[in-house]
Amino acid sequence: MRAALTALAVVFAAPAFAGGVAPVTPLPPVMIEPEQTWDGWYGGLQLTYGQGEIDTPPAADIEGNLYGIFLGYRYDMGDFVLGGELDYEHGSVALDAPGDTEVDWIFRSAVELGYDAGNLLPYATVGVATAHFTDPTPPAGFDATSLGYFAGVGLDYAISERFTVGAEVLFHQFDEGPSATSSTSLQTLSVNAAFRF
Repeated sequence: MRAALTALAVVFAAPAFAGGVAPVTPLPPVMIEPEQTWDGWYGGLQLTYGQGEIDTPPAADIEGNLYGIFLGYRYDMGDFVLGGELDYEHGSVALDAPGDTEVDWIFRSAVELGYDAGNLLPYATVGVATAHFTDPTPPAGFDATSLGYFAGVGLDYAISERFTVGAEVLFHQFDEGPSATSSTSLQTLSVNAAFRF
C-alpha cells in the first residue's frame, strides 16, 4: 500500500519538477472613471444678445448686447439637479430706431431644475429680474428701474471636472418698462463659460 501511494505522489509531482511552477500573470488594473457630479458652487462669464419690444406708444423694437458675470450653487440628487443662480449683465439693448432709450443693465435671481445626463445638463429656469432703463434725451429723459420676471431653458456641458460651457435662452417681461404706462418684452440668447469651485 505504501509503495502504491509513493508511486502516485511521484506521478503527480513529475510535471512540477519538469516544468516548474507556472508564474501567475497579474490582471491589468481596472480604471474606474469618477462619476460626473454637478454638486457645488460655480461662477463665470457670459455674453448675451437681446431683442424685444417696448410698447410705449408708438411701440418700438429694441436690440443689442450685454455681458456679465454669474454665481450659483447646484445640488445633484441623482437623476435631477436643483440649483439657484444670481447674475448681472451690463451693456446696451437699445431702440432699433432713432432714439436713446435703452436697457443698460439686468440683474436676475433664478432657480433651476435640470436632468443629470453625465457631462450634459439640460435645465429649465424661472426667476425675477430687475432692468434699468435710461433715456437722456430732454425734455422727456428718464432713469427708471423696473421689476419683472423671466423663464427659459439652458444646456451646460462639463469639458472637465472644473470647467463648463453652456448656452441659455430666456424670455423676460417687465410690466412697467420706461414708464408706468408701458411694458417691455425681452428675449435673450447667452453663451457662457464657468469654473466649478
